[in-house]
Amino acid sequence: MWRRWMWPASCAGYGRRKNCRREFLRKCCSGTSPPTPADGLRLDPDDPRLLLHELASSGTEEDLGRSILGCGDGPAAFNSALTRRGGCVVSCDPLYRFSAGQIRGRIEATRGTIMEQLRRSRGDYVWDLLPSPEALESVRLAAMEEFLADFEEGREEVRYLAAELPHLPFAPGRFDLALCSHLLFLYSGQLSLEFHRAALLELCRVAREVRIFPLLDLGGAKSPYVERLAGEFAEAGHEVELRRVPYEFQKGADEMMRVRASVPGEVRRLCRV
Repeated sequence: MWRRWMWPASCAGYGRRKNCRREFLRKCCSGTSPPTPADGLRLDPDDPRLLLHELASSGTEEDLGRSILGCGDGPAAFNSALTRRGGCVVSCDPLYRFSAGQIRGRIEATRGTIMEQLRRSRGDYVWDLLPSPEALESVRLAAMEEFLADFEEGREEVRYLAAELPHLPFAPGRFDLALCSHLLFLYSGQLSLEFHRAALLELCRVAREVRIFPLLDLGGAKSPYVERLAGEFAEAGHEVELRRVPYEFQKGADEMMRVRASVPGEVRRLCRV
């Protein structure tokens, strides 16, 4: 089954969640009221993995009780903050083969370039949650510091694994939910359709439900792979939704793909056309 599920901007729930997120990010940037676990998770604003699993119809608390896989998580605070709230999460990224010190060095080496690129492309983003690129940098650096403080302990606890798509070291059906943010579809110009297909098949193999955000490529256009793969996976018997989310930082990036495997842990052969 393939359907497009759009959450209208007029919906009360849509506005409430967006306002809560806006207030939380303002606290992150103000320096006067640091966020706590009760406030929510401290995530960099273009990496809304928490938002993705909050959007499940069952709500956040039930999602916290699920086993979660994050693919391509990078130096973000998602794993640390979710673990602190009692969640069960494993993050995968080839970056994790490096030490915390090496990762910090990579962050510092690229920080200036990334900020300069962001300033030049400021018009491509919606600045209602954060007022400026400098405020965004502050939130990102806070998230990275939380990640670095947790990294070595998390690696010992096997919460951070050096692994990458399309081959993951997990048994079929190992996770309830797999999240992939700012990797698949975003790099459609660099990663082929075959890679995307294999990656999505692998995510469906290890998790009962998969969510991917955003659906745009680096140029800001909708990835040409979205409709193709949605059709293929629906024809193979999986439940596929393109769902609007109450969040937009990159202009036009307000949809995610949700795929529920037809049989948990088992992936049917795709009907390729």
